[in-house]
Amino acid sequence: MSVNQILLASVYTAILCSLIWARFRFFKINNAKSKMVSYFNDPAVFVQLIFTYGLLWTADSLPLIETTIAVTIYIFSLSLFWWAIRSAGELDFASGSSKGEIFTTGAFGFVRHPFYLSYIAIWLTSTILFNSIFLWISCLILIGVYLLSAKEEEKGIMSSELSSQYSAYRKSVGMLFPKI
Repeated sequence: MSVNQILLASVYTAILCSLIWARFRFFKINNAKSKMVSYFNDPAVFVQLIFTYGLLWTADSLPLIETTIAVTIYIFSLSLFWWAIRSAGELDFASGSSKGEIFTTGAFGFVRHPFYLSYIAIWLTSTILFNSIFLWISCLILIGVYLLSAKEEEKGIMSSELSSQYSAYRKSVGMLFPKI
């Protein structure tokens, strides 16, 4: 295993540890809808993790430029993930029903769904880097879950007493990409 593969594996392991911690210690599953989303999300994440590690450890070598780009995206994603953790404090798992407050500062001032952006960047990077059919299928499932969850969460907020505040927020902050 080359030095760049060890670096890639190290950063990916930090991502894995962060995701496991957040899944069980940060995000709360408080309703049937969140539980249903987890039935699609968790197996697809598992496939991403297992296949990425497997392909990483069995690859003869990876080109330096591709590894450098992947490590850079992984570090960006991990940084965005932890920035969102610090910005939010505590959240419901995807499609949660709690509408306590709208986070508009920190990572949530960058994009409305920083967690989903960080996840999509991680899974898409691994998928493109290793180009495995299993990674592509799980990546597409995860992107679908995240987009549907984001839409569902926003629909819930827009039908609550927070709708006018959230409407103003939507006009100034992009869903998954920053507004310029």
